[in-house]
Amino acid sequence: MAEVRFWAIHRVFQASSHWQPAVDLCEDSDAFHIIVELAGVDRDEVSVEYLPEERIIRLRGSRRPLFSRPGQYLILEINYGSFQRDIVLPGPVDEEGIKASFRNGILHIIAPRPSPEGPSPYQLQLKGE
Repeated sequence: MAEVRFWAIHRVFQASSHWQPAVDLCEDSDAFHIIVELAGVDRDEVSVEYLPEERIIRLRGSRRPLFSRPGQYLILEINYGSFQRDIVLPGPVDEEGIKASFRNGILHIIAPRPSPEGPSPYQLQLKGE
């Protein structure tokens, strides 16, 4: 029994350090989709930023333990504490069109591709005689 308790206490210290959430990066013809598993993470604890020069989506946040007495854990497999994850996008995106939603512990970021035609042409109105 002492061996189990030692292992549990060791896992508490191991699991309380930094961790990285699981990420899926998908693409379709219109956008890159980043899906991040953040079960147990409060939406207010997550920040998302886009670094255009590196084409990086940076995620930061933290997950707090639900059970506050770590010495009582017998098995501890869920990671707690701060996290940061950088996702390098494989192509250019329309940075003004990036959107994110958070529902049921899943963060979904949509980074649209830029229009292949570039900006729409603008017809100038001619004034004068």
